[in-house]
Amino acid sequence: RFGYEVFHRSKLLPADMAGQVRAIIDRYQVDCVLDVGANAGQFGYFLRNLVGYLGLLVSFEPSAETFEELSRKAAPDSHWMAFNCALGKDNAEQQFNIMKSSELNSFLEPDRSETRLFDSYNVVIRRETVRMRTLDAVIPEIRRTHSFRNMYLKIDTQGYDMQVIEGAGGILPDVVAIQTEAAFQRLYAGMPGYLETLSELDQRGWDLSAVFPISADSSARLIEADCIFVNRGKAREQEARLLQVPGLTHV
Repeated sequence: RFGYEVFHRSKLLPADMAGQVRAIIDRYQVDCVLDVGANAGQFGYFLRNLVGYLGLLVSFEPSAETFEELSRKAAPDSHWMAFNCALGKDNAEQQFNIMKSSELNSFLEPDRSETRLFDSYNVVIRRETVRMRTLDAVIPEIRRTHSFRNMYLKIDTQGYDMQVIEGAGGILPDVVAIQTEAAFQRLYAGMPGYLETLSELDQRGWDLSAVFPISADSSARLIEADCIFVNRGKAREQEARLLQVPGLTHV
């Protein structure tokens, strides 16, 4: 009569990104989070204060100026490492576009043909030569001093996410989930659209777990969304273990 319905928790999915990330970290026993495109440490704050993850966090930020701010935030946290480099599909040096808003920094050039919502911020003010590395090269180095098994890979590189994944082929079997941005209206020249992102990850063995809108235009059309994918092989292992629990009804 009062407009409420009661459900068992097992029938509900988390409605917020923090809840979804927390559920994946718990279910897959994540003990290392890779924060690619860390900017000034916003995702680190999200993990520590909203998700409640206290394990190893490894952040990567190519811009020298932004990296200084990231380093200050990471310094008091003994489980937070920060690297001043970009990640991609090659180990090389490359020109990096510094935008008016640092959160929009990208290797790609701005493209205003699909949306003009960020015109005043997505403007190149200078270029830096930055070091690019691959995750395949970096992870073995980190493992020399840190022990971990299950990684959560978050990528926010403003249109360059797929190149990061291309450089991570050797370590992806140990990644249980990937968080990446999908573009419904492209902000950069040459970046993939959401259908390309979904198709590419599906072909590589990743299943969509959740979608969280980031921005929309005045016509209520989605511009960007954070998408979380789980490793199909790891998910099937989880499912098999659940089915083996005596007395459990799997729906």
